[in-house]
Amino acid sequence: MEFPLFPLGTLQVPGAVLRLQIFEPRYLELLSDLSELSPEQREFGVVPIRQGHEVGPENLQSIAEAGCAVRILSAQPAGERMLVTAAGSWRFSIDRLLEDPDKPYLTAEVTRIRDREVGPEELVAPAERLRQVMQAYAAALGADDLELPEAPDELAWLIARDGPFPLSTGVELLADPDPVHRLRVLTKALQRETALVTHTHSVPFRMDRS
Repeated sequence: MEFPLFPLGTLQVPGAVLRLQIFEPRYLELLSDLSELSPEQREFGVVPIRQGHEVGPENLQSIAEAGCAVRILSAQPAGERMLVTAAGSWRFSIDRLLEDPDKPYLTAEVTRIRDREVGPEELVAPAERLRQVMQAYAAALGADDLELPEAPDELAWLIARDGPFPLSTGVELLADPDPVHRLRVLTKALQRETALVTHTHSVPFRMDRS
């Protein structure tokens, strides 16, 4: 299906609230077009930018191959800007970018990414392991215990969005249809980061004793 895109330099994930100040004419027109739809149809796709901060005809290749749809919760005028609050909904892969002369904003043919069906029991152990590793990472940074979500999917997307990972890792997770595999990928990535932090913190100590 054809879907409007909003390239952004950060990772948007399902369930996460997104707040935007929109002032560019092309995206103000996007909001205007969406306002003509019913509330449940007022969605657009947030897609990460791999390089740079903006997307134009000369760097369309910087757009990631997967993104997250957001549904507009509110849109309030503020001078020449619009203050938009939206919430992450479903994930999609980009099949091809489109050129629509009637629309100044970017659109694409997208396919919804659906997770493979797994039983709740399959998620318990990998989710608990991810919680343990996340707490270990926080401890390595000298932080207190974190309050983490109980739901495995919510846990995974929170850590994917806020964790110490490159944007490319987040894009891979968006495109991954296996919730168990996502939990394991995040666990391994956090283990590497924890080892790096621990090693970095311990180097001065060893040097002082040499």
